[in-house]
Amino acid sequence: MRWLFVFLTLVLLGAADSSAARRTRLPAAAPTATQIPTPLPVATPFPTATPPPIVQVATPNPVLEFQKSLAEQSKDYQEFLRSETDRQQSFLKTVFALIVSAFGLGFFAFLGLLWKAFHEASKQIEGQFKAKGETLFAAKTAELEGEIAAFRKRVDEQLQAVATRATQNLNLNIEISAKIGQVAALLGAEGTNDPAKLRDLMLGSAIADMQELQRKIPNNRTVAIFTGRVYRFKGQLTEAVQALQRCIEHREKDGLDYGADQAALYYNKACYLSLRARTAKNPAEQEGLRREAWEALEKDVALDPSDLAEAQLDPDLTDLVQPPKRTWETLKRKSPADSHQPGSQKLS
Repeated sequence: MRWLFVFLTLVLLGAADSSAARRTRLPAAAPTATQIPTPLPVATPFPTATPPPIVQVATPNPVLEFQKSLAEQSKDYQEFLRSETDRQQSFLKTVFALIVSAFGLGFFAFLGLLWKAFHEASKQIEGQFKAKGETLFAAKTAELEGEIAAFRKRVDEQLQAVATRATQNLNLNIEISAKIGQVAALLGAEGTNDPAKLRDLMLGSAIADMQELQRKIPNNRTVAIFTGRVYRFKGQLTEAVQALQRCIEHREKDGLDYGADQAALYYNKACYLSLRARTAKNPAEQEGLRREAWEALEKDVALDPSDLAEAQLDPDLTDLVQPPKRTWETLKRKSPADSHQPGSQKLS
């Protein structure tokens, strides 16, 4: 911008000198009264001689000459004014064009500076954004790595816990197999179920062992059913029903209340309630126990319809049928399609 102001200053100074030089060349001033030529003296005739003939000499008219001179000077002055006016207009046009050009150049220079500033600001903002993005990316990466490390640690801990539980379950299964084998040997010793002989074979110790197993794995149907059988052969039907009911509730809590295993628990419960009804002291208690046994049998058949055929042949359940309230036909109509799962054992 500095060179632009220097250029304009030089142009204006040159134009001012040219105008001053032209003003010094003004036309000559009009003649004054002292510059008007005086008329020549008129010749007087000689007194004694005959006057010569008068020769008419044309004398200039000073007024006319003055007017003519004024007209010529006025014409020159008008031409001078006209030429000066044209020069001044041309000068002003040139100055105006220079000013407009200067403003145009200044405007474009301003736009250039503005664009440069905008470009530099954009680069600065881009650099800041890039730096912030890199910082944020590094922080998120570190956070993600920490989460991955924590997840790996949790997985390792869970795998270790699963391995520990698997080892414990293996040991427990070995213990269950051993104790149930002992109980089965006691219950089937010499092919007899005589309660007197079972007492001689230490049923009390077997009950203690099965109770300990049921405390360790309360949702195991095999442990519950064998515990119920030991109680049954000892004559404790109430405790047998309670052992089965505890297992049923734990399985419901753990989401295992389905299939043939759950059905087997209801089947044994129905058998033990039916047997209890036979020893009840009054008809009302008998009817209440048989009604409860029938409800357990309905749940059993709903889970495993194949148990209906076995129930009709089971001597423990014959007392439950009481037409028209309780019949095998009504129980069959309530059962769904046959969905028996192999491997279930009633063991009642």
